[in-house]
Amino acid sequence: MKSVWQPYGLSDFPLKHPMVGQDPLYHAFSDFLKSYQRRSDTANIFAVIARWGVGKSRFAMEVVSQWLQASKGWILQESGLPGTPLKEFGLDTQTLPIYLSYSDFSHPDSVGDNWLTYGIYRALEKIARDPDNSITGQIIDQVQSHLLPRGFIYRRLAAKLESGKYNSEELLDNDVLLDRLVKSGMEYLKEVKINDLLIFVDEVETMTEIVRLDQSPEKEEEAYHIDSEGLQVLGRGLKNDSVRKKYPFANIVLLCSPVVGKSITELGALQRRTHVMELDQISFSDVRHLIKKLEDDKIIDEYPAGLVEAVYSLSGGNMGWFNVIMYDIENYLSSDNNEKTLEAVFNHLVKTSNRFKRYIINEEVLNNIQTEDKYEHFVRMALLKQTPLPFNHYSKEQLSILESAKSYDGTELFKPYVSIKINHKLLTGFLVRQGYKHETESIYTDDTGNKIDVKILLRSLSLFSYLVDNQKDNCLVGTDEQSIADQLQMLYPVEGASQLARLSFEFLKDEIEGYKGIQYIGPNFAILQQLNRMYRLESPVIGYLRDTAANQVVEEAIKKILSRPQPEALLVGISRLLELNYPEISQFELSGVPCLQTTVQNGPYLDVHPKNKVTLIWGKDEQKLLSVLKDKKLLNQGFHPVIAVSDQPFDKKFIEKFSGPGWEGIGRCLIFLEISRLNRDTIFAVSVDKSLMDIRPTSAQLTTIFKNKITRAKDQLTEKIKEWFDIQDNRGWILRPILQKNASDHEIELIADGFRRMLIHLTTAAEIGVNPEFKMKSADYEEFRSLLSRSVFLGQGEKSNNYRETGLFNRHNDTYTANIPPSLIRCLAFLESSNKQEIEFENKFFFSCTQKVAYKKVIDQWIQFLGFLRLVRNEKGFITRVSSIDLDRKYELVRNWFEQDYPEMLKRLDKEIKGGSVINLYNQKPYLKKDLEIAQDTKNKIDFKSLSVFTEDPEENWSGELQNLDVFHEKCDFIFNKERFNSIKFDETVIRTLKIEDTKIELWYRIGHVFELIKYISSIRDKSVDLVVRKIDEIKAGSTFKEYQMPVSPLINILNRFKNELEWATDFDSTSSLPTVGDVTETLACSLTNYRFEEALNRLNRILSDCGLRKLDNADVVWDETLGICGKYKKCAYYFVESVDYLIKNHSEIEKWIQYFHGSEFADHQCVKNVAKYYGQFRTDLEQGLSERIDDKQEELENKPFEFVEVLEKELRALFEEGNIIDAELKSIKELATQQCNSLINNSLITAINKIRRKTNQQEYAIPLEEYLKQSTFLKTKSHWKSQEESFKAEGQSYFIANGVNTLFEFYIKVIEMKGDLDWDKYETELEELKRLGLVKTRVEII
Repeated sequence: MKSVWQPYGLSDFPLKHPMVGQDPLYHAFSDFLKSYQRRSDTANIFAVIARWGVGKSRFAMEVVSQWLQASKGWILQESGLPGTPLKEFGLDTQTLPIYLSYSDFSHPDSVGDNWLTYGIYRALEKIARDPDNSITGQIIDQVQSHLLPRGFIYRRLAAKLESGKYNSEELLDNDVLLDRLVKSGMEYLKEVKINDLLIFVDEVETMTEIVRLDQSPEKEEEAYHIDSEGLQVLGRGLKNDSVRKKYPFANIVLLCSPVVGKSITELGALQRRTHVMELDQISFSDVRHLIKKLEDDKIIDEYPAGLVEAVYSLSGGNMGWFNVIMYDIENYLSSDNNEKTLEAVFNHLVKTSNRFKRYIINEEVLNNIQTEDKYEHFVRMALLKQTPLPFNHYSKEQLSILESAKSYDGTELFKPYVSIKINHKLLTGFLVRQGYKHETESIYTDDTGNKIDVKILLRSLSLFSYLVDNQKDNCLVGTDEQSIADQLQMLYPVEGASQLARLSFEFLKDEIEGYKGIQYIGPNFAILQQLNRMYRLESPVIGYLRDTAANQVVEEAIKKILSRPQPEALLVGISRLLELNYPEISQFELSGVPCLQTTVQNGPYLDVHPKNKVTLIWGKDEQKLLSVLKDKKLLNQGFHPVIAVSDQPFDKKFIEKFSGPGWEGIGRCLIFLEISRLNRDTIFAVSVDKSLMDIRPTSAQLTTIFKNKITRAKDQLTEKIKEWFDIQDNRGWILRPILQKNASDHEIELIADGFRRMLIHLTTAAEIGVNPEFKMKSADYEEFRSLLSRSVFLGQGEKSNNYRETGLFNRHNDTYTANIPPSLIRCLAFLESSNKQEIEFENKFFFSCTQKVAYKKVIDQWIQFLGFLRLVRNEKGFITRVSSIDLDRKYELVRNWFEQDYPEMLKRLDKEIKGGSVINLYNQKPYLKKDLEIAQDTKNKIDFKSLSVFTEDPEENWSGELQNLDVFHEKCDFIFNKERFNSIKFDETVIRTLKIEDTKIELWYRIGHVFELIKYISSIRDKSVDLVVRKIDEIKAGSTFKEYQMPVSPLINILNRFKNELEWATDFDSTSSLPTVGDVTETLACSLTNYRFEEALNRLNRILSDCGLRKLDNADVVWDETLGICGKYKKCAYYFVESVDYLIKNHSEIEKWIQYFHGSEFADHQCVKNVAKYYGQFRTDLEQGLSERIDDKQEELENKPFEFVEVLEKELRALFEEGNIIDAELKSIKELATQQCNSLINNSLITAINKIRRKTNQQEYAIPLEEYLKQSTFLKTKSHWKSQEESFKAEGQSYFIANGVNTLFEFYIKVIEMKGDLDWDKYETELEELKRLGLVKTRVEII
């Protein structure tokens, strides 16, 4: 009987058995048929994407067979029933199916404008020719035959197409011709009632895929496959709407390889122009339906148990190869002489089938089985069976053989499996909780777009479960995550398989760990992926680079790496995957094991070392790995991530070893990374030289498929690293900034204070700002809230990069609460055993910092924070944890001070401020003693060790312990705080508000500040009294000036009174007995005695100011000549000295002017009498009158010192102003003298004489007014001018005589006086003589 299986895969015609599975394709294509049959205005494209053997060609032949009414049916998964036709398609339709390859449809010289037209022409030409013996020819023969009843004659169509008349180049060069021929051909088809074409274009694939992945047993050599330029032509052809609109009757189904398919899907503009369908691998449930149908139809006999499952597994789910293998098996089983057992079948295949050994199994794996020779055949058969079997299927000896069998690299050949009931509903609910979204029916999608069909997943998992008891939903699954990952990759190979494996293991973990049913043993799926060539063929990425030529070079390089895979290359690949870049690396060996060290640039999971160091170690050999991990050089740069890498699972006990004692250091750093078989080859590919392939995100070289592979590999790596990071974080070894900035000590103190209050009272941040029982100071709280909202929490940018805060505070909307993060507990636990330095924090902790805060600042923040919580102290660079011993010491220190030092201080205070009372402080002692008892009781309750214990809910314990610690310190610190007591400095602001009896203020604070005040006042007093005494001596010594005596008794009086008050500032009794400036109740001593400190400071400042003393910052005092009595003295001395100097300087001149008009008519002028009067009074005051008046006021004003000084200043100022009055009157006398002197002078005479002197070149005469005023009397000035006038007249007359004129000089003076206005007719002779002398000239006037 002829076999139902095809010897060369699925591409065989006519069909021998039904099409199975691919339900989504069935529905999508049905919709496509409906859409174009409703008449479209453009050519329609339907792209089917799948690798070889999945069923692209089988699908095309199924559709054609349904039109030919020769279909064997389509078994859908949803029904499991055969014979489901495409309802919209059959022989009675007006659509003609045509099947041809892409090499027939397209041409290397096609361009975007003629790609579609040429393809339609070639499809029409196919059915216009005699068919050949190829599969395509057989299909065309059947189509032509079925068209005959409609009157179709293929030669007529050939005539319409003018077939053979033009070659391809001529057709491609003439778009008009090509268009005419296509439309002519369609006109003929319409005559036979064909209105539409359904053109199946097969083998739309690249040559690279054919060479690398097309392992079909028989492959026709074709003329043309797509290269990089061809992909561009294809894309342009699909996008050319103007051409597509010409041929609305054409419907093109492109059967594409993955690379071509991805190129189409990446052309975003095609989304609205093209229907795209990606085919999934046929699941085993589909195969089961097919086998059942064939058995029911008596087409095949029942096969040996497990055979179909094993063949499906060996074929990698590839139905093409499944057919090939089953064909060989069918031939073997058809012989009655052959043994019909599974072992016999495989023995036959291994020995006789070259195709089986070349394409299906990797015989090298079978040859490298590590077991005793006598067991090798048994182990080989167990592997080839593929499926797990119950333990009881084997003897104990056989089980032991399988469990101990290894591959050449030490990988276990067999793994245990368990039968788990997987409930569909529970699984889908779990996926939804993990973030998957329900799309349609049983399909769920994650946030990256990866889809899971739960129904198919469960059916596929049942592949190796055929021996499980007939319990619904039971499946055999591996017992660890890696086994499940390998199992899913083989049985349900979809995008996101690694994440699905992790989630599946998490879903099944509890049932696996609690499993008590039948145990199974079967091939390790990691080995099956090596043994089964079909799976190994799928692991390399289809197309690394977009550029075909460059891709071929890369593939050769990767092929070379994979031919002899080295762990060094794997480590390099991982170092690049960490951040998808090419970091600087250092490769070395420890104990003969390959290692690599690199640095990372970004976070948040690996940049935890101060220098961002990361070490990778090849860890497949666990014993060698152990030696490396013992090497101290590994962590000589401090603790940092150390990734142990293996391509097989680590032994759980080996991993657990590093959580035990003796491994705390390296155990904390270790990340065990088990590279899945899915990602191993991807990582090797990433290790190729950057010059060949650039994997960085900025590079546009990579194909989408390979980018997705890289993403999956990186995701596995990131997931493992994050898992490690989260473990260390939960254990408290990750330190983050408390404040996201370089914070000051004050800011850390505020944060610690707010945190402490919130935690102790288990309340919100808002409460500590308003609750009177525990609220912060208003200003501190506002700053705390600002820090909380702006600096504690990260911005959206950092959060999007997965950075986190310390966890000390939680925020919900605008509500903040305190929290105990593991890092807080860990810091205390780290300090529990011994003192530490900051360098030890740096070396032993990990750090998660944004660029805003350096790791050293993070350490500083934490140490300061713990210090402000009073849990640690920093002494000379050593950080020490506070213990109960420290509390005992503090308590004893406070108690001793209170019982010994404090009473002595009260006595001293009583002595320092004589007359004061400290009774209030004595009365407070019983209450303070009670506080000491409370402190002691609370101290005994504090358990510091409990704060470094990790518990489920530590907040409540921390709240209680911090509250007890707070009470202890509060009670002790209220009585005595040594450090703060010793650091007290005089603070005037504090003193002003200090109430010594106020029981709300710390005792030491009150006492300390009072003594500081006393010290301050004493210092000011001593310096001030000394200065005042010196000033008094200075005033006395400076009271005589140029034999004149200034009265100073008012100044001496007031300064002596200030001196008394200062000198006895702390002795009220003495102050009371001495004269002071004011009432005794207002004195400095009175304020101090009654502990009215603000009044005391005010009084002290007033005394100093009134004296004229100015305080400096160092409690020193100096005289300020602008202030107080010192200023008054300066003014008084100024007035006095200026007055004396005025008298001495001006008395001669004043005397002269008093006598100047004596004997003249102006002798009794008022201004002369005023000067005489004021001058006499001024001299009297200076000589004795002023002193007498001050002495007269002594008795009256002595006890009114300020008024007395004012009188003195007023008198001296009046004296000073008398000089100004005298000067004013002197000015009047001088003006009178000047006026009278001017009246004596004959100006006409002076003018006449000066004109003559100019003629004779003599010096002109200037009126010497100042000389006249220098005369002792006015009478002498008058006499002097009279003599000068006679001399001028004689000089003038002599000049006239000497020049021979008869005119008199007196006449010339008259001419000048009259300004020439004379009746010159009367003086013609004089005029002529004066003109001749050049003393006058005439001018002509027109009448």
